[in-house]
Amino acid sequence: MKKIGYTWPMIGKLATSLQRPDADCRHPETVDPARGVGEALRRCGIVPTRQRKRIAALLLPYPRHMTANEVCREVNWQSPPISKATVYNTLNLFARKGLLSQVAIGRGRTFYDSNTAPHCHLYDEDTDSLTDFHGEQPPLEQLPPLPKGTAVCGVDMVVRISRQCAKRKAHS
Repeated sequence: MKKIGYTWPMIGKLATSLQRPDADCRHPETVDPARGVGEALRRCGIVPTRQRKRIAALLLPYPRHMTANEVCREVNWQSPPISKATVYNTLNLFARKGLLSQVAIGRGRTFYDSNTAPHCHLYDEDTDSLTDFHGEQPPLEQLPPLPKGTAVCGVDMVVRISRQCAKRKAHS
């Protein structure tokens, strides 16, 4: 998935080369509280159904990291319920349109991130939670040479952390 827009101080040229033509669909400018999520969805070419608006209202107003199961649980506190298939289809549609980024953690775990600007993540294995990495981003300007005829579409970095790992390392 292509990353867009903002630059990290240490990425510079790489991030600006990742501009996407549908830049109006990125977060945070996408959701204007005065206009609501329906308008944001329409601007991105998404028909704002009742289910899509509920899911968008949960994820888009501010940066969040959620799995599809977490989204399903939260939106289904309200009535009428939204099926798990509709939640998955909607999240994948939002990701294709650039409203969300998909962050694959491994072991079949995917988080949906409403902050689509390039940034790193911390994944806490103890709590199964994903947060944005705050602080100086690692230098990524010196990527290895790419195969001929290819271009960078995005750079994803997840740093895994765990108190259990810290304890094991302290005892070794």
